[in-house]
Amino acid sequence: MGAVGVAIFSRQGALDSWLSEAASLGQTLVEAIEVQRWYPEQEHALAENRERFKMVVQMNKDIWPHEYEWRAEKGWI
Repeated sequence: MGAVGVAIFSRQGALDSWLSEAASLGQTLVEAIEVQRWYPEQEHALAENRERFKMVVQMNKDIWPHEYEWRAEKGWI
């Protein structure tokens, strides 16, 4: 997939701290997905992205027929 690199020579134990924080953030993400946590402050950006992608799918419905049909079935197009 990929890799992440950090310069840790200036902070002893920094990598352990960052790995612990990353694990905690990952657990928070898993829990948010499981309970379908809602973040109202993101609604405006999500609505804009949905509309933009709707237009992209509509413009490419000939080359993305399955995407178009799936979104149409959901009532998103």
